[in-house]
Amino acid sequence: MKKFLFVLATMVVLVAGCGNEENDSSKNDIEGPKAEEKLKEEKLSHLEKQQILMDFVNEDISRISYYEVEANKALATVSGQNYRNDQKLYEVLVNEVLPTYKKAVDRAAAIEVEMEELEPIKVMVEEATNTFYKALLIEKEALEKQDIELIEEANVIAEEYDILINEYHEEMKKLSEKYNVIYEPSQLDIA
Repeated sequence: MKKFLFVLATMVVLVAGCGNEENDSSKNDIEGPKAEEKLKEEKLSHLEKQQILMDFVNEDISRISYYEVEANKALATVSGQNYRNDQKLYEVLVNEVLPTYKKAVDRAAAIEVEMEELEPIKVMVEEATNTFYKALLIEKEALEKQDIELIEEANVIAEEYDILINEYHEEMKKLSEKYNVIYEPSQLDIA
């Protein structure tokens, strides 16, 4: 009987031990990709992080900015001092501005960051581009309905975009300073 209890106790210890390993491995399966990314990031040198940061700005953000500038240039041809009539504004908005700006939104969503510190900045960029796109869609609706209140709503949302972009620039400045990278947000002249 003592041998049986000893064997049973040994089996319980082995099974309990296996159970812990199983829980640990399932935990690793869940956290595995994130843990691997974090471990990979921890192994990056300061120089590699600088390069990742510069690539983020010079490649990812640059592509988004290109589409934003193109959309805003098109919009500037029919708004402000260049405004002729609502029909022309609507045509350019629908045929040029919205499709071009949608590319900026899609690019922002497609960014894959290589540093955890860039993740909240990527989210800011996504939120900002989506916000401005929403303003453009509301402007389109306002023109269709000839609704001045919708135009005002679009303008308020466009102001939110400006706030988000300023926050993005502030965060980029902080991160750039941390990694000794020169970051100068460009002031675009689209008029």
